Amino acid sequence: MRTHKNRTSRMSIFLLVLALVISNFATMPPAYAADTLSFHQTSSLASGYEGGTATLKIDITNSTGAEINGEFKIGTSSLFDSTSPASFTAASTTTPPAATITPVTFPINLTGVAPGYYTVPIVATWNDGGAQSLEFTCRVQVKALADVVVVVPPSEDVASVSISQDLENSDGIVAGEPNDLTLIVTNNGDVTLTNADVNIAFVGPGLSLDNSGSTKTLDTLSVGSHKHAVFPILADDIIKSGSYAITVTVSASYGTQGKKTIATETIYVPVVSGGSTIQTNLDITSIAIPAEVSAGQDFVLSFSIGNIGNKDLSNLKITVDGGSDVINKSKNIFIEPTFKKGGSKTYAITYYVPASAAEKFYPIKISVESSTNTDAASDAITQYTGVLAKSAAGSKKPQLIIDNYSYGGSSVKAGSTIKLNLTLLNTSASQNISNIKVTLTAEDGAFIPYNSSNSFYVESIGKKQRFNRSVNLSVKPDAVQKTTAITVGMSYEDSAGNPYESNDVISIPVMQQTKLVVDDIIAPPDIFPGQPMSVSVQFYNMGKTVLSNLKITAEGNFTPTETTNTYVGNMEKGSSDYYDFSFIPNEAGPMTGNVIFTYEDLSGNQQVMKKAFEFQVVNMPEQPIDPGLPPPDTGGGSKLPFIIAGILLALAIAGFLIWRKRRKNKKAKELEFLDE
Repeated sequence: MRTHKNRTSRMSIFLLVLALVISNFATMPPAYAADTLSFHQTSSLASGYEGGTATLKIDITNSTGAEINGEFKIGTSSLFDSTSPASFTAASTTTPPAATITPVTFPINLTGVAPGYYTVPIVATWNDGGAQSLEFTCRVQVKALADVVVVVPPSEDVASVSISQDLENSDGIVAGEPNDLTLIVTNNGDVTLTNADVNIAFVGPGLSLDNSGSTKTLDTLSVGSHKHAVFPILADDIIKSGSYAITVTVSASYGTQGKKTIATETIYVPVVSGGSTIQTNLDITSIAIPAEVSAGQDFVLSFSIGNIGNKDLSNLKITVDGGSDVINKSKNIFIEPTFKKGGSKTYAITYYVPASAAEKFYPIKISVESSTNTDAASDAITQYTGVLAKSAAGSKKPQLIIDNYSYGGSSVKAGSTIKLNLTLLNTSASQNISNIKVTLTAEDGAFIPYNSSNSFYVESIGKKQRFNRSVNLSVKPDAVQKTTAITVGMSYEDSAGNPYESNDVISIPVMQQTKLVVDDIIAPPDIFPGQPMSVSVQFYNMGKTVLSNLKITAEGNFTPTETTNTYVGNMEKGSSDYYDFSFIPNEAGPMTGNVIFTYEDLSGNQQVMKKAFEFQVVNMPEQPIDPGLPPPDTGGGSKLPFIIAGILLALAIAGFLIWRKRRKNKKAKELEFLDE
């Protein structure tokens, strides 16, 4: 006979096995099955470089008991080659039949396909007593090979390199886990490179180097040779899944040339959030953007968003952020209330590169997120692209910037004087600048120059040179406590006499001193032991800032008749209030104590102020006996005088407590009125 315990044990074992099976399949790429064969992509992602090939690895499970031959080819696709089938042979099984798994590789041509992530339809066909076929999908990543910048020196020697990449984990960098990025630098020019090195810089937040420098030495690269540089990359724990841009720069010397940049390109690495591989429901593809654009010109960025998941998405938000350096001439946020599964849509945005833009690579971030469910990782994706801005021919602008500044500490006090030290830097490596005027303008007039004006003149600064200057400033006594901005306006001329202007902003925290003033605490008259008394004290906020979370209490060698704690809240500057508390002296003699004020200043720092007091408590004097009165009746005479005295004392105490209650209610109503 089966017991309840046995049934419970069997059910527990069944649920445990079921949970293990489900957790195992949750992290596997999808599998597809027909009646006789099943197909499974062995890795979550097949990857390759644009213009090359990606190798798709597929496991075929054959449960027929006989060897089966067939072929793979690309299904309906406008991007990938569909005319190059690859044959496969699924091995026969043993006797008695037991499913046999055969690994097969299938090359996919990536010619003409833009960098990004794609879902590729694969069609398998075979004959098992009759023609059979099955279509399934696989994930493919196309990696970017950016254009190589080739420098041709006057000697006609051509220095050129190509840069390729390899990740230790082909699925991508997993958040919170280290991963090695290997860069392969190949000298495909016609001159030997010496003193070579490779440097990486991250475009945007989220990625960092794991205890490693950003530059690796390659030493000498002979013509046709290549060398590897390994960078340990670490992704933040809160990073979102997507492709992240890294700028790679190779520098070297060759011939009679000094060391200079040989190539600069942007590579993209896949990143997976949450510590495990996540299959995203969204796809950013067909990114089209010029490799470079001249300053003062427009350019168009276009891309497509695809829903490659198995559900419709709602409230899809597409955001394109190019920062403040390139100007968006059209909308940068698109909202799609519904986005059908399998659907795709193309977006185009026009940008403008200002004529004054510095010659550098400007990253552009494309983010897509949906509010369909709480699975933010699967319904969100981020990808970076960008454009190299080139200065117009003959008009490369020399830049004058504030390279460093200091003022003697981390903050300044209102009403004080400071010495502001400025360091100006001419960033140009080819031009001197001259006729320089620098003007300081403080927000809200918080800083005022003294013993000088707010401007100074510099005759010239050489290329790549710095100039130091100090300015004496007075901080206004009533300056608002905050981080105050000072705009540094600079006008100057290049070596050809062309005028330029630029503005830098520096910030200085201003602190106001708090000032809480408390009146002296006056002792009430005739303080006797055991009798309730009350004391009131006036206090004032005579500082320039609000006192926050003001709380008052009293302590000392007395017995309080009720709580001594009072919460005032925020006390505005220039306002006043009072605090009172009731007590019963314990004994004759000095009664000492403190009224304690606790509050926070605008920086959130807690301040404590104590106001001490000392009262003299005396015993109640005995009533003198009138000699003309008859002696007191000690034989049980009338007790009426004592009863009357007791009643009067009780009435006095009750009157005092009622007065005190009404006074507190009146104060509460006044505070409530002030809050409104």
